[in-house]
Amino acid sequence: GASLQTTSATANNTVIETNTLPANAKQYTLTYTAYTIDSRGNQSVNATKTIVVYGYTAPLLTLTAYRTATNGSSDTTEDGAGLYSYVTFSNTLRGQTDANGSLRSGNQNAIVSATCKYGSTTVTSGSHLALGEADTRTFTYTVQDRFTTTSTSVTVSQARFPLDLYDDGAGNVGVGLGAIAEANLINCALPIKEKYYLSANVVNSVSLSSMNGANKYVKVKINSNKSWMLAFTINIYGSYQQTQVRVCGYNYGSSHWYSPRAQLILTSTGTSIDVNFGYDSDNLLWVCLEVGGYYGVSIIDVVNGFNQAIEDAQELFTLTEETSVPETVQRTIATRYTADNAYNVYGTNTNPTSGTSYYIPFHSGASTGYKAMLTNDGLYYTTLQGTASATGYSILSVGNSVQKGTAGNKEGRIQIYDQYNHRVDLYSTARLSASRYQYL
Repeated sequence: GASLQTTSATANNTVIETNTLPANAKQYTLTYTAYTIDSRGNQSVNATKTIVVYGYTAPLLTLTAYRTATNGSSDTTEDGAGLYSYVTFSNTLRGQTDANGSLRSGNQNAIVSATCKYGSTTVTSGSHLALGEADTRTFTYTVQDRFTTTSTSVTVSQARFPLDLYDDGAGNVGVGLGAIAEANLINCALPIKEKYYLSANVVNSVSLSSMNGANKYVKVKINSNKSWMLAFTINIYGSYQQTQVRVCGYNYGSSHWYSPRAQLILTSTGTSIDVNFGYDSDNLLWVCLEVGGYYGVSIIDVVNGFNQAIEDAQELFTLTEETSVPETVQRTIATRYTADNAYNVYGTNTNPTSGTSYYIPFHSGASTGYKAMLTNDGLYYTTLQGTASATGYSILSVGNSVQKGTAGNKEGRIQIYDQYNHRVDLYSTARLSASRYQYL
């Protein structure tokens, strides 16, 4: 129960005594003695009154309201999309307490009234009320005992959907997390009529597209010159190809990129792409790259470092079309795509009908880990597909055609080891004929 803190006594609307009670007092007894003195100094007989002050605790109220799927069911719907509201309520009378804080024997309290309403409509406990998807309803439960009035409220919100689609038949089509209300808004997400989307990690993305078939560049400008560590992904569709580049760096204040990085995550072009880091005349940093024709570009998966909060991508980035790399370039990174496993390497069988040479790729160092594939003119393969009337051939060439005494020459050798780690080198020592080759 409640604790008593102070008592006061008044006479003729004037406070004549105030008492501060001991800490955690649950019950307190006050004794008052009064008498009168007339104009001749005669005093009346004393009158004594004992008053016991009890603590008080308001009634305990319980109110529950939520959406349910069907009329007459108390089950909640998993996504909160039910079209009925279900409400229950109850109260527990408490009132006067004794010195131990327990409800006093002979408690003088009682419930005078108890009502639950939404607006001016009174409802009963356990009732179901129809509720539209876009509607909200606030239930208020009010209880009055002999000493005070107590109330509590619960609001049943608009219907929630984990995923919702919208099509008004006029070209306004959307998808988002949450229910789409009649005002064409995605609740808890984004306006449906704007050209924004949700990225996989629910960070808003920003995009730009073009109907122009000529090759273009797109500049991604960061609309902030404050210190900001960041990483983001650039998705590109252009000239019937797709590319994805991940960039990161430190926006080290006005006109300065610190440690910019770029990685080509995937591409269907099979070629590298240059990623340019620079700043404009307003000292705002940007990233610029070539995107091809009929392009579409979006920025997704924005990540901030150094304990900084993720900001709104629509406000933080501006995408513009350029005819070339603009303004001041601080660094250009030529990204390369490297297959990370055998499933990313695709081979095509080839049997050329005219003699064709292919350089044989190799890499240095251990065979594990990611490696850049290398070639040079000292090892290559030449082949010709034979026919019914002509003999084909396959030639493995070791060395090159640069003559001794000339820079860049390579003599061809093949080394063969036996089981005892002995080695035989096969190479030509004879000076060949004027045709510069001979058969063995």
